Amino acid sequence: MTNTVAKKVTRIAVLVIAMIAAFMIMSTTASAMTKNQVAAEKEILKTVSNHETSVDLEDYNLTKNQLKEVQEDIYYQHPEAFNVEKFRYSMTTTGKVVGSSPVYKATKATASAEAKKLVKAVKGYKVTGSQAKKVKKIHDKLIKSIKYVKNRKHSHDAVGALVEKKAVCQGYAMAFMMIAKDNGLQVKMVMNGNHSHAWNVVKVGGKWYNVDVTWDDMGSKASTKYLLVSDSKMNKMDKNHKGRFLAAPKCTKDFQWK
Repeated sequence: MTNTVAKKVTRIAVLVIAMIAAFMIMSTTASAMTKNQVAAEKEILKTVSNHETSVDLEDYNLTKNQLKEVQEDIYYQHPEAFNVEKFRYSMTTTGKVVGSSPVYKATKATASAEAKKLVKAVKGYKVTGSQAKKVKKIHDKLIKSIKYVKNRKHSHDAVGALVEKKAVCQGYAMAFMMIAKDNGLQVKMVMNGNHSHAWNVVKVGGKWYNVDVTWDDMGSKASTKYLLVSDSKMNKMDKNHKGRFLAAPKCTKDFQWK
């Protein structure tokens, strides 16, 4: 590789890392986490965005359970961290966490290439209008572009949904979350009590609503049955939304379209 090419590749890698880091900064951390957990998560996300293999967490005084909550938030609320397979951690004999080590699914070069494609795909979903109209436009665009396909490398993440156009419910939810955030919306992913199905909650007009893009893409024709609905309505429609493995704001109202 010539010096010119090497410099170009390095610049691209740095750019991709910067773009992914920007998404991470925009992401919403779990509201129930302590200040130390939130600060530790930011440090871990910096480590992940730079594809580094360890981060010092000694100053955050986290227990094993507190670190687990942080890691779950990264797994399920940060679609840009798609290359993290798992975390290892180290502790003192008194139970204090001193460090964490991300284990990655792919090399830095491969992940950077995938991230670049992902960022480009997300930018292609810019929408306008009220918050509710933005949600519907994103919902409709995703249904048109994604095919429900299991057992692929990226089936459960945003790369599968937005780059490869093939994903399962978690991939749909990750894609919706990433695009909604990029369009200025507050959004989280939710998973049912037995971990078998994922969807989103999104804030519109100061209230939270459920959005299940996957379930609206399950028939021969795109549906809006699961678009901006309450917990009560979701639970009455089927059993796949019962319970909460991932905590989420309560959705007490069905959105009233004007």
